[in-house]
Amino acid sequence: MLSCRDVSEGASHFIEGETTLMERFNLRLHLIICSHCRRFLKQFRLTTSASRQLQQVPEMNEETAASQATVLKSKLEDQS
Repeated sequence: MLSCRDVSEGASHFIEGETTLMERFNLRLHLIICSHCRRFLKQFRLTTSASRQLQQVPEMNEETAASQATVLKSKLEDQS
């Protein structure tokens, strides 16, 4: 059976589908009994998903960034 360390070290391979059938079976068996690793894997999936979404956001040019900064500063000042 896998240890918690094994799960944390192999999480990215599992999420990417780069594991064998036996590795997936052992991981799922461990997750049945370990709530800490279930929570870790859930958080890891969320982090990975958020990271991918950020990579898809187009970069802003300087003019747009400056305009957005002005709007945000104005909103912050209005809240004060």
